[in-house]
Amino acid sequence: MLALLDILNSRALDSCYADGAASYSAADEGGVSPGADNEGASGGATSPDADAAGAEASRRNTSMTHDELIQLKVDVLRSLVTCLRDSHRSRAVFRKVGGFVRALSVVVGMRDAFKDLPPPPFTSTPPQLLLALIGGVFSCLTTAMRYEPANAKGPSSSAHTPLQQAAPFVEFDMSAEGFGCLFLPSLAPHSAPTGGAMGGAGAAAAVVGAGLTGPTGDHSVTGGIGTGDRPFPPQSGLSYSTWFTVERYSDPRSDPHSVRLLTVVRSIPGSSAQLLCLVVWLSARDKALIVSTQETPLPSQSQALQEIEPSLAPDTGCRVWCPDLLTEGHWHHLVVVLNRTILKTSSLTVYLDGKSVHTQRLQYIALMPGGAPANLNVAANVYAYIGSAPPYRRLSRLVWRQGVCHLLEEVLSPAAVGLLHQLGPHYTGSLQAPQLPGCEAGAALVLEEKVVLGLNAAALSHFTLSKIRKFYSKVDSKAIAKQLGMSSHENATPIRVVHNSAGHLTGPARTMGGVVIGYLGVRVFCPRPVASVIQTLGGTSVMLGLVAMASDVETLYAAVKALSCVVRSSKPAQVSMTRCSGYQMLGQLLRRKLHLLNTHVLHLCLGLVTAGDASPTTATPLTSPAIPNLPAFTDLVLDLELWCRAPGELWRSLLEYLLELAKESPDRHSNLQIMRSVGLVSRFLLLLYDFVSCREGLPTTSGPTTTTTTSPGGYSYGPVTSPLLHSLMTVLLAVNPRPDDLLSYGQFILATLPPLSACEKDVEVDAFLFSGRHSKDGGGENPGASQTPKTSSTPASGEALSSNGSCSPVGISPRVIALRNKCLEILHTLLYNSNKNTIHLGFCEEVVRVLGLDWVVVLTG
Repeated sequence: MLALLDILNSRALDSCYADGAASYSAADEGGVSPGADNEGASGGATSPDADAAGAEASRRNTSMTHDELIQLKVDVLRSLVTCLRDSHRSRAVFRKVGGFVRALSVVVGMRDAFKDLPPPPFTSTPPQLLLALIGGVFSCLTTAMRYEPANAKGPSSSAHTPLQQAAPFVEFDMSAEGFGCLFLPSLAPHSAPTGGAMGGAGAAAAVVGAGLTGPTGDHSVTGGIGTGDRPFPPQSGLSYSTWFTVERYSDPRSDPHSVRLLTVVRSIPGSSAQLLCLVVWLSARDKALIVSTQETPLPSQSQALQEIEPSLAPDTGCRVWCPDLLTEGHWHHLVVVLNRTILKTSSLTVYLDGKSVHTQRLQYIALMPGGAPANLNVAANVYAYIGSAPPYRRLSRLVWRQGVCHLLEEVLSPAAVGLLHQLGPHYTGSLQAPQLPGCEAGAALVLEEKVVLGLNAAALSHFTLSKIRKFYSKVDSKAIAKQLGMSSHENATPIRVVHNSAGHLTGPARTMGGVVIGYLGVRVFCPRPVASVIQTLGGTSVMLGLVAMASDVETLYAAVKALSCVVRSSKPAQVSMTRCSGYQMLGQLLRRKLHLLNTHVLHLCLGLVTAGDASPTTATPLTSPAIPNLPAFTDLVLDLELWCRAPGELWRSLLEYLLELAKESPDRHSNLQIMRSVGLVSRFLLLLYDFVSCREGLPTTSGPTTTTTTSPGGYSYGPVTSPLLHSLMTVLLAVNPRPDDLLSYGQFILATLPPLSACEKDVEVDAFLFSGRHSKDGGGENPGASQTPKTSSTPASGEALSSNGSCSPVGISPRVIALRNKCLEILHTLLYNSNKNTIHLGFCEEVVRVLGLDWVVVLTG
């Protein structure tokens, strides 16, 4: 930082400017070029043309040097902006070493550069270069002042948007290898035939899911995990739910590449042919959704070079164009539902983002591949791809991400699809107890045995083919090895496997999960946010420890900022702060660091109030959409003794924030209910009692020496903050106040009455609260004056300080009289509306019921 500032204000640059100006002057006055040779300069005869040419050449060289120096300063300023933008500590260093003055000195040195006839050395400097230099200076200044405490804006009551955590995903980038997918081996595991005695009927039963058992009831499943046969296709229908986002589509003319969301393949028994039986793609041509159940051969590598889209017959395919899918970078939820019926034609329903977008009749997946008879002894092998398999290799700019997905042997209803959409891409369960944020867990969405597949990038493990052969099955190991072109006994190459989240559920056997095919273009991402990781290191206690160790303004701001980010983005952190009374501890820590507080710390504390679910649907009677975090609001924000002692104008900013919540917020009614329930009126009255009893700024005796109590709250009630406090009290007491609040208010007014022997007629109270004498009494708003110790003897019992510093009998202090008059004015405003010339009968009855008529008699007597 110092090196850059030194270059910006280097004397060498200034001397170059001075030398250049002198050279111009000498050339203009004497007609001798400063760059001429010694012979000509010493007296040799030179022609006027030579002199002029030499002077012009010198001007060009000097001007070029000057332009380079200005360009160097522009580059230095750009480097400063980068440093200041990325580091809070660099901004602090910039302020401490006088960076503002040094940056402004560059502008001061250009005061004559934009004249019609600029003086040297700006005679031939391009204006664009000068404007770039000025723009760099102001960019540097604005970046340095962005987090300057003195320039911070007041806090607002608007709810902050919680930090959004990225969802786990598998990214497929086709620009690296041209392919990349998740391979799902043994999508429908089946039992191996035990011999010819089974006959054709036994094989047919294996295909349709009857199951083959030996004499002891053991199953011999050839793939997948679990026991029992899983039929394919399901007899009643199926549903496929997936979250995906396309970061960058391919160019349909130069490098077309379809987004292959699901491709189900099965083999013909007794043949090596592979048939596509279910395709869910996004077309590379027009981004339309393609769903096809027509059986077509899996293309070879040579055929796939031309990006072949499946042929769509009217009864076996459909093409759905959705404008929402054209937007890149947005997560979408797609559900494809195939409903199989016996008497009628089967149907297809497509849901996008929880809404039905297309429904039509569509032929269901054929029972046997290739129309083969159902009496074969060998069952069909079924597997699937999510993404572009190696046969579809084609380099393209396509980049898309696969989130959580589920394959179900169930025809989902529109309500179930809407629930799946509300669960979002962060859902990691198996649909047995889905729970929405802020709600209790619901019933199972589908039966356990109906869940075929559930993939989430958060469940990732690394295996080798040898380990897969050992822990899963030889069939799956061979199928994976065939896709990778490796030996099934290979024990060195790591293979990434996304586990099937439904593997632990009851029911027939399932696929082991998704095997990542591709290395350069496939990325498996699982977020590990700091807010979650910090829970393993001590949670919010570590953050509170950082606040306790802060010794300067920058460190305190950074510690509170870290705590705020963790609490606002982590639900466990919010629960931890509430359980251990963390907001109360934070308030106590801030009391010890009053001199370090600024508007940024206050703004962060107000941000903690909005940490939580601020949706109106989840608000309880004790919360508000604007105040979802009630413990933070009660224990930290409403710690009035803390904020009224803080330096600067934090107390005024807090009162403005509370007044905005009570009067201008859309949720002001619920906000008022919360403020009244936490006893905000009583808290304000306690502060006013300190003001009345003259405890602020008075000396206290401790032992033989006399010390002075610092007046940390002495400026909490003055010309600027008192109107805000009165307005807030008026709002809290108006419209159905709490009886306890009204009773406390009435008792406070009576507490300001003088003894019967005292007389207040000769006391001057005119404009006391808003006069300069108020600050002398410890009630002004000057932090410096309030924190200046005063050493004097303690007034005798029964006396109090008056406005001029002298002692007067208790109750005759001008501050007491002025405050009592203001409280009575507030009460009068609540009882009588002078604008409409009407009496608030409801409030009058409430005063009589709570305070009674004797309270009025005591006040007038």
